[in-house]
Amino acid sequence: MTVDEVLEKSIIHLPMPLSLERTEKLLVYIAEQLPANLSYELSSHHSIYHEEGKSSKQLGTVSITGSIKSLKDILASDSFQCTPSENDEDISRISQIKFSVVPGYELDEYRKEVTRLWDDVRQLVSEYFKI
Repeated sequence: MTVDEVLEKSIIHLPMPLSLERTEKLLVYIAEQLPANLSYELSSHHSIYHEEGKSSKQLGTVSITGSIKSLKDILASDSFQCTPSENDEDISRISQIKFSVVPGYELDEYRKEVTRLWDDVRQLVSEYFKI
């Protein structure tokens, strides 16, 4: 297994970019359906610009950092980040969920419970967008 295979498995690309509010709803859905305990912290950058005597507020880069712990399997837990992808023009929307990876680890070196958690979350994300 290569590093690319680990990244492919550990990153979930959302079908469409989401606002922070909508991403929080997705996280609630994941926590309820898995079920899991999920904790997270929001980060957002805001700017205020002045042009022609008027000011306007603009939302910049957003991210969510958190952890998820399955209630069905105590070994199934991991930390994650929700971020715009590197290719996104709109950095104020979340387009991927990235689970923690250990540099140099092959996919088969991760606990099966953790990679199963990644797969379960990927499935729930897919279901969420079909609702």
